[in-house]
Amino acid sequence: MSPQVPRPEALPGPVPAGVVELLTRAVAGLYEGLMPGARLEALIDHLEMRK
Repeated sequence: MSPQVPRPEALPGPVPAGVVELLTRAVAGLYEGLMPGARLEALIDHLEMRK
């Protein structure tokens, strides 16, 4: 029998703000590439309003 590998547990509670910001910046980078006129601040404001 092979030794059991511990599985990583899901994060308890809400996702840390740092992770949300990282994802927001990644998405903003994609939008910036697709639409050069899009502003990072406008996209972040839009995402924050959807919470």
